[in-house]
Amino acid sequence: MTEATWGSAIAFDLFLAGLSGGSFLLAALASDQDEIGWEACGRTSSLLAPAALAAGMAMLLLDLGQKHRFWQLLVRFNPVSPMSIGTWLLAAFAVICVVFALFWLPEDWRRRIPVVGKWPFWSDRTWRGRFGIIGVPFAVAVTIYTAVLLSVTSIPLWRNYLLPPVFFFSALATGFSGGVLLSVPWPAKIRTKDLSRPLEFIRKVFRIILPSLLLTLVFFMALVPGKVEEKNVFGALVGGWTGALWGGGIGLGIVLPLILCLSRKRWSILRAVTIFATVLIGGLILRWVLVVAGQM
Repeated sequence: MTEATWGSAIAFDLFLAGLSGGSFLLAALASDQDEIGWEACGRTSSLLAPAALAAGMAMLLLDLGQKHRFWQLLVRFNPVSPMSIGTWLLAAFAVICVVFALFWLPEDWRRRIPVVGKWPFWSDRTWRGRFGIIGVPFAVAVTIYTAVLLSVTSIPLWRNYLLPPVFFFSALATGFSGGVLLSVPWPAKIRTKDLSRPLEFIRKVFRIILPSLLLTLVFFMALVPGKVEEKNVFGALVGGWTGALWGGGIGLGIVLPLILCLSRKRWSILRAVTIFATVLIGGLILRWVLVVAGQM
């Protein structure tokens, strides 16, 4: 795999894969919590994980010129092919996501599923937590796999050892945002108190965004010296892509929510929604710029 010509569909696929992995991690964290707010966050996150993964794989299929190659990758495992390893990883994680989501479904919904849905096994919180732990390494692998896939190409922008950490931190931020955002009620006053503990936890975790920002800046600054084509890529990023990268991916998706998280003001539902929405939009812009600008 030496060359790549990837467009918006691949950018969405990379974003959705990270969203899936990050939301699964949040659901796994919520598995051992008994509070109503955590239960709501865990349920929405567990359902978001397989949905986002399925949407991302659909984007991948749309982008493939020969769609039958995808099915060949599923039946023929090549341990030295990043694409083959990634396909099997996504397939395994998809199964884990679906099974894990069954633990979180309300019982009346689950019982509508023929045969499997009536098993009492799904109501066991201990097994729910254990299965979440089993899925954690797969979720982490999915969050960084897309960066590894990009790094084995000949594109100068993508050949950087800091790309996987950038994708991992971005996946955490977007996955946590998506999972909690779906659990936020409307109108806001209904369950604000129930969500206070999860929101406070997310507020602390979102300070991970700061090292994410630093890694992103180092990643781009490292492209300045070196080969001519790398300088051209950097010039494109600080030139025509300035608004999207620095204003959208970093400013909107990292700096603004970080400032709001560092504020001592108590989180309201409106503030939480603003933070989560900006993280999601900024994360999508960041993936899109990295994919599209990297090939300019």
